[in-house]
Amino acid sequence: MYNIINCKALLEELKCKQCSKFLSVLPIYYCSAVGNICGRCVSTVDWMISNGTLERAVAYEAVAKFLIFPCANYSNGCQQKLRVDEVEQHEKMCAAVPVRCPFNVELGITSLKCDWKGTAVTVSAHLNTEHKDALQVGLPVFVMNVFDTNVKHFFTTLEGQTFLLVSKYVKDVNKFYFTVMCCDTEPNQRCYRFQLEIGRHNDYFLIFRKPNLERFSDVQNMIDNPENMISVDVASLLTMLDDPSGLIYCKVGISKKTKKEIAEITGKPDPPTPNQNNPKPKPKKFPGPAGGPPVKPKNKFTPKPKTPNVNVGEPSQVKIPPLMPEQPAKNRSKFLEELECPVCNLYMVPPIFICPTGHSLCNKCKQKLNTCPTCRVPMQDTRNFTLEKLTATVRYPCCYTDYGCTVVLQADHIKIHELHCNYAYGKCPMKFVAACDSNDVVDVVGHIREKHPHMYIEPNRQYARDIGSVVTTSYWATSVDGQIFVICCKHSNTTGPIKFCALHVGLNSKTKQKFRFRLEFCDQTSNGLRFIVSQLCKEFPQNPSAALKNCFAIPLDMLEPFIVKKPNPRLFFKIYMEKM
Repeated sequence: MYNIINCKALLEELKCKQCSKFLSVLPIYYCSAVGNICGRCVSTVDWMISNGTLERAVAYEAVAKFLIFPCANYSNGCQQKLRVDEVEQHEKMCAAVPVRCPFNVELGITSLKCDWKGTAVTVSAHLNTEHKDALQVGLPVFVMNVFDTNVKHFFTTLEGQTFLLVSKYVKDVNKFYFTVMCCDTEPNQRCYRFQLEIGRHNDYFLIFRKPNLERFSDVQNMIDNPENMISVDVASLLTMLDDPSGLIYCKVGISKKTKKEIAEITGKPDPPTPNQNNPKPKPKKFPGPAGGPPVKPKNKFTPKPKTPNVNVGEPSQVKIPPLMPEQPAKNRSKFLEELECPVCNLYMVPPIFICPTGHSLCNKCKQKLNTCPTCRVPMQDTRNFTLEKLTATVRYPCCYTDYGCTVVLQADHIKIHELHCNYAYGKCPMKFVAACDSNDVVDVVGHIREKHPHMYIEPNRQYARDIGSVVTTSYWATSVDGQIFVICCKHSNTTGPIKFCALHVGLNSKTKQKFRFRLEFCDQTSNGLRFIVSQLCKEFPQNPSAALKNCFAIPLDMLEPFIVKKPNPRLFFKIYMEKM
């Protein structure tokens, strides 16, 4: 390879007549009237290539493969030495690319002027010194201006990095665009992700997520060509908001990816933990007396524990902590076994009765028996107050644990739960849509899984919905933390919105546990975009026709990036349930 970086006279001859950059990006075209055209500018002279005016410089390309070129941004400080097959990729990521101040843009009613010019490396310092009024500390929040075509942008900082937030509204098409740029060098922008939350004041129920930030570039070019920005149809958004004020609130979250993800991006393995670098040395052992087993050396610097002074005959003042919270799981299990009633084998809760010999019984079994089932001594109305006090420190599992219930509560709450537990005897919620006729079902969730497997969906698992199907209304069941939910979905097979809602089986005005339903639409392309909507789960209605009232009605235009059109139009989604 021949290094021509220091051959200034030769480099001046090897420049493109269009962009004045080096002829280091192939293919190269030439004609005597025009001169040399590099591969960066080929798209601008297609017509001259097609009519034969420009011809391929094959001989030069063969020689160029053996040359070492400087970066096109060498005058801005880039010192990279590149082969022709490395130049194009490097120039896309080069930190020395000349850029204008991001606060030098024009669109609609927005006209900002700042004459500063520099590189991606210096833009962060410029923003923090010359545009401090545009700095937002903390979680950036703003109100979307949907009255005039405009640009709104500001910056924030996180872990020493500077991020530029750019939004744009175009009144003619009634669309809002948004993105986040990382004002730093590659690959830092790929080490962060961001999300845009949209909704009412303090009620952000729409979330758009992007797995990567945009690399800092010319902001005016980004605004004029918003293909990489999040796009939202404002008319559809206002319909979903149903807010007479017409105000659309936005909140932005920026977060760093996991160490594993960053290691894959940068190609650097996770740094070893201190224990890996400096393993704890094993203690030295010395031969014991008379050839006996080795002994550990005594540490003369370790003081011996002092024996506390205790006056004999006086009661100890040390407080004994509650039994159960301090005990490991194995001991808790053993203690629960001691609380089993010898008759019904269920765990005893107050009131607990005791026979004269000392055997305990639960309240229900005591009412049925006159004598102790263990020692046959006549039962009296004597309470076991000591055991009752201990039960206050115990967390009881639901009696329907064997059927799948995972609820664990204290004694004064567990019995109330068991009266309404969805794993107890009950009706299948699919009777709601006339899809089941079973009564007195034991283990409702197990029944749905077995009898209606096509109607049961698992949380946090991806499913597909055919929106071109003749069937336009569907119902699914799911279960979280012992609670059962029915998911309702309705859509038009033409152009109408798609509706979703979640019904909480057993929810009523007295129920303390409330859940929030979160629906995530998954992009099936490589863009990794996520669209999320959330809402409180509703009370199970008596009439199926009332299920889809006041629910999410998401216009299909807003879901366009998430619809796979071939062979049939389908939406891919995940369901989450979050306890409030």
